Amino acid sequence: MKNLLKLTIAVFILTTAIFTGCDKDDDKEPTNIDKTELQALYDEAVVLHDGATEGTNPGQYAAGSKAEFETVIDAAKTVIDDDYTSEATVAAVITQLSTAMEVFKSKKIEPVSSEYVIAHWLFNGDATDASGNGHDGTLKSGHTNFYTAGSPVEPVLVADRFGNAESAYYFDKGANIEVPYSTDLNPSEELAVSVWIKMESQDNNDYIISLDRWIGYKLNLQSEDKLYFTIRKQTDPDTWEFVVDEDSNPFTVNANEWTHVVCSYAKEGITKFFANGEKVREFESGVTGNLMQVTKNLCIGQELPTADYISEAADATDGFFKGTMDDMRLYNKALTDAEALSIYTMENSEAQ
Repeated sequence: MKNLLKLTIAVFILTTAIFTGCDKDDDKEPTNIDKTELQALYDEAVVLHDGATEGTNPGQYAAGSKAEFETVIDAAKTVIDDDYTSEATVAAVITQLSTAMEVFKSKKIEPVSSEYVIAHWLFNGDATDASGNGHDGTLKSGHTNFYTAGSPVEPVLVADRFGNAESAYYFDKGANIEVPYSTDLNPSEELAVSVWIKMESQDNNDYIISLDRWIGYKLNLQSEDKLYFTIRKQTDPDTWEFVVDEDSNPFTVNANEWTHVVCSYAKEGITKFFANGEKVREFESGVTGNLMQVTKNLCIGQELPTADYISEAADATDGFFKGTMDDMRLYNKALTDAEALSIYTMENSEAQ
């Protein structure tokens, strides 16, 4: 969206320059195009721009958003001041400025209301749920096939993306965090996951968070390290179907880099993937309805809780995450573009 907008602006400015250069001949009269609508929109845009402050706090705007918006505003002013512009150019810039205003408004930091937060694991020293909802996790070693005999490992506290010691968890060889099942962790209509990951590339079907895999819901990395999100619904006791079973194509997570990811599902059947605040994919599944209700414990860093893994997938050779995770949030609502950007913007600053 951002690149497309920049390209549109560049084309518009070039087109305006051509029109201006061609029309301002001595033997041509001013076009006297009605610019009332454009002037009013321009005035509104200037007030919005000048009254905005960039920062990482609620009510402020993401860094760099004012400069992008100002580019379109300045282009509109050029057309307003041009007595020789065409009606088509005025109409085009009205559309561009209206679009730019909506994009700018989406950059405003609007935290998700606490009433929609299921759990928030900060990983600052432990796996306590910082939301106050009591969904505390327990550190567990993984499936016995994932480590050398006699050497089970649990998640290890390491530095976070800001360099703060013991403020994130490193996962490998099936090390995982298990959270006791609760109906709160298994919302019936909408769901969103937000987390920072720093993965180490491996051909391993890395599971980031899972509630009984594809039977409930899961977020993992699959081929080419693309985010993969699966949610299931049940239409009757004997019939089930996937609501979401898609990857984030064309986005790929880079190894050994901190990346903020958000996956969001709305009851209307719309799924969105976000990476570092930018929406990288949106699609409509065509399947709606309540989500599947399961009773397994939630697992972070592995496909299943270890006890269930051993009994249900004794021959498994993959299904665990390798790398570091931090600041994981779970919501019982679909996130808007502005909310996803807001989470990234606020968490991308150490001053929270």
